[in-house]
Amino acid sequence: MAKSIIVGDRFGDESEVFVIYIDALIRFGGGPQSRRGVALFKDRSKDAPDLTERLIEVEG
Repeated sequence: MAKSIIVGDRFGDESEVFVIYIDALIRFGGGPQSRRGVALFKDRSKDAPDLTERLIEVEG
């Protein structure tokens, strides 16, 4: 079943809710918004034993 999550009025307003629903994150390049999403993901995952298995970042 699909789930729609509508948060905020501007691009990026959904990030805090989005990271609740993901177990892994891959970031290729991007700007401030994508880096903010990674920061939120890292904060949410701070008690995880090995984040390197679930977070990949590549500068573009």
